[in-house]
Amino acid sequence: MWPETAMAQCEGEDMKMITPPAGLAEAVSAQLAQPFKRVTHFTHNGTVYWIKRPERADARMRLQKGNAQRTFDAERKALKTLNAAGLPFPSILLDSPDYFVTPDGGVPLMQLLREAKLPEAERVTAFEAAGRALALMHQAGFAHGRPSVKDMCWKDGQITLLDLEYYSPAHNSFRYQVRDLIIFLHSAFAAVEEQRPEMTAAMRAYRLHDTNSIWAGAQAWCHRYRWLDPLTRPIQALKTRHVRDFRALPLLFDALKDGAEQGG
Repeated sequence: MWPETAMAQCEGEDMKMITPPAGLAEAVSAQLAQPFKRVTHFTHNGTVYWIKRPERADARMRLQKGNAQRTFDAERKALKTLNAAGLPFPSILLDSPDYFVTPDGGVPLMQLLREAKLPEAERVTAFEAAGRALALMHQAGFAHGRPSVKDMCWKDGQITLLDLEYYSPAHNSFRYQVRDLIIFLHSAFAAVEEQRPEMTAAMRAYRLHDTNSIWAGAQAWCHRYRWLDPLTRPIQALKTRHVRDFRALPLLFDALKDGAEQGG
């Protein structure tokens, strides 16, 4: 289905419709005519946009990952739901059963951490905004599913949350909000393998807006699973980047230890 007719057939027609920029439909049509890519970006009139489509999987991958169209439809629906709730997710500018188009959200927080191209003060501000955004999402009763720093972007003073492939309305609960917070912090520590002012700012902002004791729930989780640190130390000692997730464990546990002050 081509962009010219897509808006008339999109889901959620009762929601506020967004008028796409002039010429965007034609630019999307040109991109869709290119060899298939599940996710691709392009520039139109100086602005970057992203097109996402259902994965084309063989039988083996379908068995491993499930129905690609169902996953795609669920993510598209989740984006519309969370946008309607006023949360910082990208707006869908054009969509159909075969694709959706969103504006670029900016630089991933993981890139900000690893490349440090922006001044520290702005990086701290970005992570403060990320911690606040995740807490406000939880305040509103939602859980993201996998809020990694590679799926949080910073642009023009705004955080945009991405990648709702792991979102499910059935997971909008305390347990999964705790899991969100742990994934967010763990991904940040895994990116650079040290405590940074950026993480301190994110933790402080989260705690400031935590109205449902999610922080305490994450502390309890870390207290319960702290044995994973000594158990995985032989792996942590390996000189390879492929064990970053293991080397991030002691940093995560220290940040969330009972009575920790790093975030408050």
